[in-house]
Amino acid sequence: MGILTTILELPIVALLAIWNSFLAILTHLNNRPSTVAHFETDSLTSLLLTSQFFVKPVPPPEGTSFVGKTALITGSNTGLGLATARVLLQHGLSHLIIAVRNVEKGERAKLNLRVEFPGARIDVWEIDMAKFSSVVAFAKRVNSELERLDIAILNAGLIKPDWGLTEDGHEEVFQVNYLSTALLSVLLLPILRSTTRNWDSVARLTVVSSTMGLISRFENRNADPLLKSFDEYDAATKKWNLQDGADRYAVSKLLEMMLVRQLAGAVSSNEVIINAVDPALVKSTGLQDLMPYFPARLIANIMGRLAGRTMVQGAWAYVDAVDGKKEESHGKLVRNWEIEAGHQMMKTEDGKKVEEKLWAETVEELENVAGIKAILGVQQQQSDKKKGAGRA
Repeated sequence: MGILTTILELPIVALLAIWNSFLAILTHLNNRPSTVAHFETDSLTSLLLTSQFFVKPVPPPEGTSFVGKTALITGSNTGLGLATARVLLQHGLSHLIIAVRNVEKGERAKLNLRVEFPGARIDVWEIDMAKFSSVVAFAKRVNSELERLDIAILNAGLIKPDWGLTEDGHEEVFQVNYLSTALLSVLLLPILRSTTRNWDSVARLTVVSSTMGLISRFENRNADPLLKSFDEYDAATKKWNLQDGADRYAVSKLLEMMLVRQLAGAVSSNEVIINAVDPALVKSTGLQDLMPYFPARLIANIMGRLAGRTMVQGAWAYVDAVDGKKEESHGKLVRNWEIEAGHQMMKTEDGKKVEEKLWAETVEELENVAGIKAILGVQQQQSDKKKGAGRA
């Protein structure tokens, strides 16, 4: 009996060993000597244990329907974006925009979906989130060619272990995951607002974040100016490494949470419901690319296969954010089918000041790119504040 018990326990012991190794790798990638005081962050172990072992993924409820609606998903030729497109189409979505950098790959995804859903209209439109000009051109096309846009899921993202700048002069991960996501979010507001006005349904904007954002330490948060600090790197004095890449990815996902809250402050939930979603650990989404060496990548792959949610379950999380959750999720993070505030620092006064500074600099940066202040009503808000101060 003792030998049999030992044999039966071996898979559990192995799983625990792999899990502990996986957590150790992620924790190592996100820990380094710090020059600034730490904000409290969530425990990675607690976050992942809860998501992967104690939360049962919930499919869209019976009766969920997207008939007559139009949805746009960036990065939807593969992975979670494609899986989400399929779930939406399964529930009657009438028009899907596959928004991708590589049109050829997007067309291949479209062909497969057309076989499954011959009654739906499916288009492939080009967008390169590493180029502001591409984002602006894409948004102009959306606003001019579409009659309505009910759902926008900004799923495209970048994980990159080495340093590089875009043609716009920004670090690649920072631009793709944050700046271009902010730009596209704002530029889609006109058609999202008009959809709400013209049809009996509030349009939705969901930004895909990550558990990694909840453990980011945002080391450069006190930099002044703040945005510029993301693009500064002296290759002569320091080599950008995998840990830097992991930190940059994590902080970009935190910035997205802050972005969503700031957008929600500028846009009423009666116009557009804006939220972020964390799908948690999902099989085969590329997290293993952050691992510093082959054994680590192998462990991450095994952990994903053993404990990761399936693509379909990850897609269910997206659909919950764009349909299951209503105005109570406006400006919030949807995670494990619950609504959360986001990173712990976002609950502090100092954290809120950092967020406000980030947003102010972002608005100025993107005003130079595409004149976003008029869409946000920033100039009117500033004028109202001045009038109020004069009356006081």
